[in-house]
Amino acid sequence: MSQVGIDHERAGHWVDGVATCQYWHGGCAWGFARTNRQRRDELKLRQQAKIDDNERIAIALEGAELGFWEWDIATDSFRLSARSLAMFGFTSDDEKIGATHAAWQARIHPEDLPVVLAKVRAYQENPSERLECEYRVRHRSSVWIWVLDLGRWLGDAGRQLIVGTLLDISSRKEMEQQLLCMAITDPLTGLSNRRAFNERLQLEWERLKRSPEIQAALVLCDIYHFKRINGTYSQTV
Repeated sequence: MSQVGIDHERAGHWVDGVATCQYWHGGCAWGFARTNRQRRDELKLRQQAKIDDNERIAIALEGAELGFWEWDIATDSFRLSARSLAMFGFTSDDEKIGATHAAWQARIHPEDLPVVLAKVRAYQENPSERLECEYRVRHRSSVWIWVLDLGRWLGDAGRQLIVGTLLDISSRKEMEQQLLCMAITDPLTGLSNRRAFNERLQLEWERLKRSPEIQAALVLCDIYHFKRINGTYSQTV
């Protein structure tokens, strides 16, 4: 007894199935066991549902202004979505800015790169939590774009993948910098205020304690009597 697979056109479409062949002395007899047409239709429905899900995910990412990336660790292949490319001034037809993870690292700000690499290494050693980084990436116009990078480990068909999203947070970072500037400077003179002075003094004091051989002196200077000006005009200004 043996089994063979067959394809046959019936009612204008192809169906496949499995036939069992029983050999006798005078020849053979074929018995059609089952058709897989229903299974094929179910597979089509699942594939279409997967496509629909992917389309909905793409729409959600676009609405949230999120870019997508995928890193194959074994091959170092690094893929950016069209939204991610647009975030940095590129299109899908342009030269790829991150064909490998090493190429992507080359676009990260030098001050941020060591922190990013340390977080990536720590995540690879313990991928139980998500990867989260904030860093600057060089735009096509050479300006720096702040991004929030969130990633997750994904085992896919035996590949070692990390996938994630990118969000442009440049506006938030600019606002944070403005708030910090307002907190440590005098609004009238633009000079560092008492808070900034105390913080700087504390840092220098700690440095002096670590290096007792250094001699230092504290000098206070009221530039052009700004204290009097500030006391007179700061409320109205």
